[in-house]
Amino acid sequence: MAAAFYILALSAALFGQDQPFAATPMGYVQTLSGACGPDSRVAEGSADSDLSTRRSRFFCNSAVISFTRITDGRVMIQFSERERQSTSILGFAGQAIGGDLIQVDAVYLGAEVLVPQEGMCKLFYDDSFQVTGASCGARIEGGGRVTVPIVSFETPKRPT
Repeated sequence: MAAAFYILALSAALFGQDQPFAATPMGYVQTLSGACGPDSRVAEGSADSDLSTRRSRFFCNSAVISFTRITDGRVMIQFSERERQSTSILGFAGQAIGGDLIQVDAVYLGAEVLVPQEGMCKLFYDDSFQVTGASCGARIEGGGRVTVPIVSFETPKRPT
């Protein structure tokens, strides 16, 4: 019962005049304009390397939040640059838990789908329950390599 209430509350939070929200056959989709913070990055290296020296900045100005299966709490957040010619997209998908958290079980890095050992996203809301940002991070290990994508995304502040 609590999970169903959470899904309804989270769905209601995404209805906003400034942020389009559309129903699809598989669930709901919302597109946000904003910017990835300067701490957004993808770090990669061998399992024994210092990842703080092996990271590249991730830039974005758009986030798409998809409730792919609204009845069971599946959520995907994709971050990208709208006007960019490349297909630099970073996505996090998983199960909604709690009021604003997503337990990440898949990371989409370009065309690759990676299964993280751990990962989490958090949605942020304003007083009118509109999504104002998201932060996601995960740790992926495999083949002696470690990949750590981290994104912080924020929409522009609205005048009060």
